[in-house]
Amino acid sequence: AIFPLEPQRFFVTDRDLDFSLVAVAERGAQGETLSSFGRLVLSEAQGKVVVGEFVNIVQHPRGEPKQIALRENQVVDVLDDFLHYESDTREGSSGSAVFNDQWEVVALHHSSIPKTDA
Repeated sequence: AIFPLEPQRFFVTDRDLDFSLVAVAERGAQGETLSSFGRLVLSEAQGKVVVGEFVNIVQHPRGEPKQIALRENQVVDVLDDFLHYESDTREGSSGSAVFNDQWEVVALHHSSIPKTDA
């Protein structure tokens, strides 16, 4: 499905955190309704994830079809603006939703940091 973007309705971007949010039209090019795809609720609630728990990532690495990294993505640090976790991601995964085991959004994937002690 292809949906037009509507930045005149809503647009926010952050270069440092490497993300943008853009309003999407309710109807797609083939007449599909955006609401039929569901939505993710973004909450500012604290404590949705702690060190040692696992997260899940829904991503489109390198523009490929959707891939899901389930479990074995352990959280190793929780900072004010960043969540560090171990996971197998590739280029193009930035902006992907990171979920806890209750499927609440806990972060947006930003970048990878290669292991240096392996």
